[in-house]
Amino acid sequence: MLFPYEELTLKLEKFVILSEREKLHKNPIPKLVASIPYLCSFPDADQFSAINLMTYVLGSKVRDIFNFRFADSAYPEKRFLSYNKPQTNYDNRIFALCLNLMILASLADHQMDKEDDLRSDKLNPLNDYGWDYEELRKYYVDAVQDDLPWLKQAHPTVFDEINFLIPITLLSDGGDIMKWLMENT
Repeated sequence: MLFPYEELTLKLEKFVILSEREKLHKNPIPKLVASIPYLCSFPDADQFSAINLMTYVLGSKVRDIFNFRFADSAYPEKRFLSYNKPQTNYDNRIFALCLNLMILASLADHQMDKEDDLRSDKLNPLNDYGWDYEELRKYYVDAVQDDLPWLKQAHPTVFDEINFLIPITLLSDGGDIMKWLMENT
């Protein structure tokens, strides 16, 4: 493994309530969030990793700040602007691919919660802002799929690390990555 995810989570666990620890270990998205600085060769990757993992955990707990807002409806990437990255000296293309995977996971979550959110009057961009699930799914799946041959050839270790967390090879094997994300995140 390129990134010390287990070491980082052990350091941060004392700040996370017990019920959240299990979620962090089971869900591949916080692992991806924490690993992005390493996968993209950020300078000071450990600091960016810790800050972004804490942002992820806070996002699930402090809903009045992190809940979906009207301003987030402009485009799916808007929700992820709270994550930190350096201004320069990192791999933008790997970062974009990881961001697209996080967007796909978010989109899968919105789709899965669509009916419940409608009944409970909870803001969901698929219900409230006319986001077209199929159109967005296709756009982001295609974006990830387009970069897989390059990633596998140029950065085989990074490809393997990402595939370990989220089976991106499902895309090239004709599998349903959205179904996997709905079942595993």
